[in-house]
Amino acid sequence: MSNNASPLGNFAFIGVQKAGSTWLYRKMETHPDIFLAEGAEDKDTQFFSYYYDRGHEWYERYFQGGLDAQVRGEVSTSYFPCSDAPRRLARYNPECRLIVCFRNPVDRMISNHNHEMRLGHISEKNYGLDAGIINNPAYIDQSRYFEHLTNWLKYFPLEHIHIIIFEEMFKRPQIHLQELFGFLGVSQAHVPTGLDEKVNKARVPHNRTLDTILKKTSEVVRSAGLGRGVDYLKKRGLKNLVSKVNTDTTLTVNASSEYREELLAIFHEDNQKLSDLIGKDLSIWNK
Repeated sequence: MSNNASPLGNFAFIGVQKAGSTWLYRKMETHPDIFLAEGAEDKDTQFFSYYYDRGHEWYERYFQGGLDAQVRGEVSTSYFPCSDAPRRLARYNPECRLIVCFRNPVDRMISNHNHEMRLGHISEKNYGLDAGIINNPAYIDQSRYFEHLTNWLKYFPLEHIHIIIFEEMFKRPQIHLQELFGFLGVSQAHVPTGLDEKVNKARVPHNRTLDTILKKTSEVVRSAGLGRGVDYLKKRGLKNLVSKVNTDTTLTVNASSEYREELLAIFHEDNQKLSDLIGKDLSIWNK
């Protein structure tokens, strides 16, 4: 931690994966009173899930550029399904404010599958959604929101967790951002631009080698302490330009209506328990 034993990070977007985290990140980073962890690969520090052994000092380096900010936080979607993350984060800052965005579990799973294809983690033989689910059981596990939220509630009260429903957020983005800013205790008057923009759409690269080289180069540059330079180039649109040129737009993976009904049935009980727990009508997911 910092020298005065007061944690530098005081809020965290903990998940879920493929549920608007990049969009929220880009909107939060425009707020003058919010500082988001700087220099992490693809915005996620992943400290409380994958890099906890590096220690609090390593983690707090991401916040050194925002010591004067009203609130400081991060976006790491790997936290929500991680069984150890709630205990670790509570130990670091028991007063931490948490943000979670839930998406129709089937849509989240499909987007997750497309993401894994983009990263080259699966071969063409597993491109079909049914094959992808068999290959990666985490698709279903990460969509069991009630189960994971229950684990977080062992360490944080529900009033410390701001819950957003993905489908509702994009119907009224400005209102949901104002509610989020209010939860974090910063001015609700700030209205980011580009509320209707779509970000982080699933893509499959024409040339996976080029994608890998760019990612490895970014990791090396960041490890050398030059993460801010990488972030600057990304904000200038270099990453988006390369991605646009090196993207196969013809491959789309989805589920038939019949298969979709089968998948929805898997999550029916979990969704109902979640609805009861958080007091939100989630019938929008029943289709």
